[in-house]
Amino acid sequence: MPSTQTRRKRRLGEYLAGLRKTSSQDPVSVAGILRKSPATVSKIENGHVRPDFPTLSVLLALYNAGDEQRQTAESLWEDAVEEAAKIELTTDMSPKYRAFLRSETDAESARTLQQTVIPGLLQTHRYATAIHVAERRFQTSKRSLEKSVASRMARQQRLVDDRDPLVLHAVLDEAVLHRVVGGPEVMAEQLRHLLTRAEAPNITVQVLPYRAGAHGVMTSAITILGFEDPGDPDSVYLEYHGGGRWIEDEEAVANYVAEFEALAASALPAEESAALVREVAAEMEGP
Repeated sequence: MPSTQTRRKRRLGEYLAGLRKTSSQDPVSVAGILRKSPATVSKIENGHVRPDFPTLSVLLALYNAGDEQRQTAESLWEDAVEEAAKIELTTDMSPKYRAFLRSETDAESARTLQQTVIPGLLQTHRYATAIHVAERRFQTSKRSLEKSVASRMARQQRLVDDRDPLVLHAVLDEAVLHRVVGGPEVMAEQLRHLLTRAEAPNITVQVLPYRAGAHGVMTSAITILGFEDPGDPDSVYLEYHGGGRWIEDEEAVANYVAEFEALAASALPAEESAALVREVAAEMEGP
């Protein structure tokens, strides 16, 4: 079974651990009844492993779970299912960026400020490829480049997930629209794609115009991830070439959230932003 910890599996594990303690069972005896190792029980309760349904049923019977508790556990079990779209990870990705990708799959919302490129969640395949080709000096192989692009495309499935779509609010510096990545044709296609994506109810795209001037986070892209569980506070990921940095200090996160909201207020409204994107796309397409 997969051993990657996720927030959804952790919520299931914490609930099962609570039922076990209420029933006065200890992990070693539970492991014996399941004919599994105590480490496996620990991995289930810590959110590293999602048990199969027969194992879940045995645990609920062993813990004397009532109908309501059983329904809650089964609902958490369904919610903890692995994402159908697997995220490709490459050796070129820093450990913190890998952690960001995993956290993004569990997030309920993402607020991102981008200074130079279209956000990865909104990129076309050709635009993403052009970016990675430009980074060829830092790619270890063509295969790594292909996997990086595949990872970016797979991440976008969260935006169209019927059961649990990611709510995305993207603020783009106006420079993002004018940087011709991959040539005018690729760029025009990308801008048209951006307009289409922005029509979805869970996606907001705003452009921060040049006239907005200086602001507090001009030197790096930021993404603020929000989670459904109140026990999982917002976290901020600062992204820069070759790595990134997590910000989880409550006061610091609050400052980034406040800065993002201030910039969103200074940015063009969604309709005006779309009009500007449409205008630049037409320029890229030529007469």
